[in-house]
Amino acid sequence: MERDRLLQAVGLLSKHADVDDESLAAELAKAGFSMLEANLLIVLVPTAFSRPLLEKAGITDFAPSISAPTRGGGRVDIPLRTWPMYREALALAREHYQSGILEQDTYKRIAFRSAEANALNTALKEGVDVKGAAIASTIVWPCAEDLGYEPQTPKPWLKRLFGG
Repeated sequence: MERDRLLQAVGLLSKHADVDDESLAAELAKAGFSMLEANLLIVLVPTAFSRPLLEKAGITDFAPSISAPTRGGGRVDIPLRTWPMYREALALAREHYQSGILEQDTYKRIAFRSAEANALNTALKEGVDVKGAAIASTIVWPCAEDLGYEPQTPKPWLKRLFGG
């Protein structure tokens, strides 16, 4: 995703930070993002924006994937490296954290859409020392298939054991 397009999405994510995910996806779609892009932006940008906050708080162990539900009722772990959009959003978040490239309110509104930033906030309010802690990311919406990921059906155990 080009930087200008990411910045456009960041503006929309911030402007509509208080609406539910489906309404936000509709706003992104109205701005010309595909539904796949909209779903990815809603999931990945807040997660990426929360990362510098978590690092500054002393969290050192980050899961390399995000857990997503499947339409079949299971869950899959999708490596974050699968999506260049995540890397670009993380680079933008880190750049902001160092130089203030974004409006601070914009950054906060997006970062605090993430479960990770909210978990950190709750832990700190409760006096928990998070230094050296680990964190993993999971979502409840959208399904993995709506993020462009097709879960693989595992082979029956006999076929895995003996090949085939």
